[in-house]
Amino acid sequence: MIDPQLEARIRERLGVSEFVKWFGIELVSLGYGEATLRISLEPHHLNPGGIVHGGVVATLLDGVIGIALRTRLPLDRTHVTLQLQVTYLRSVRTGSITAHGTTVRSGRRVGYGEAELTDEDGTLLARATATYMVLSQPLEPSEG
Repeated sequence: MIDPQLEARIRERLGVSEFVKWFGIELVSLGYGEATLRISLEPHHLNPGGIVHGGVVATLLDGVIGIALRTRLPLDRTHVTLQLQVTYLRSVRTGSITAHGTTVRSGRRVGYGEAELTDEDGTLLARATATYMVLSQPLEPSEG
């Protein structure tokens, strides 16, 4: 179970982020060590070939793993991405895509997690792993 104060801060931070608003990220669910994000694909999410841009996929996967990790950190800690590995499996052009991330390890200095990205039918589109540096810094709503 997530600390209610931490959950409120995570939701507030996402709610005030101009990037999250512009990107169209929806927080679907939040649990202890896990999170689910979704976006409805718009023209600005597509590459010139008309499929979802790889950077969009990477952004969503990094974000969902980071949020999953955040649910396991104390209020006086934050994190930054050290490494992100994305494996692209299938492309998509329309509809929505959903990323589900889980925390595998949450340590004092390093966190690690995994995520999967699916389309509306549940077809696997991509997988990712990510490593994060954990920092002694409180999570503030105005960050990012």
